Amino acid sequence: MEKRDAARMMYMGGAKQADIARVLGLAPRTVSAWQTRGGWKTKRVNAQLLKMKSQEALLEMIEYQTNALKRRKDMWLKEDPESTMLFSGGDLDGLYKLFNTLAKDDRAFKHYLAVMKEFMKYAEKEDYKMAKELTDLAESFIQYQSERV
Repeated sequence: MEKRDAARMMYMGGAKQADIARVLGLAPRTVSAWQTRGGWKTKRVNAQLLKMKSQEALLEMIEYQTNALKRRKDMWLKEDPESTMLFSGGDLDGLYKLFNTLAKDDRAFKHYLAVMKEFMKYAEKEDYKMAKELTDLAESFIQYQSERV
């Protein structure tokens, strides 16, 4: 992988230009020039906006589905106050899938944290000095991931 590709991936992952330059052994102005010419900032912002819009759409669908089920329940109770009608599996399955789609991001974040924690333990054993240098980058990555979730 070329350094420019690695730098772009790190930037899109939330790393700061200074951290990218330090880790890849580049001049900060090189990373800045690549970021400007490649439109990385706009791409990162657009990716974040798309994710936010997707999450908002899922929340709207969950609210709609929940309200529809509540109206159905209210209708059943209006017709028969002692009704023991149950929702079908399909009704609840759709709602479950929507919730699960949102929860996937939370699981991904927990996975990032676990991987970063293991990586930092490994790095400390192998090269303590390098691990200290990577700490800022790791913290930046974790912060970025927490903002995405």
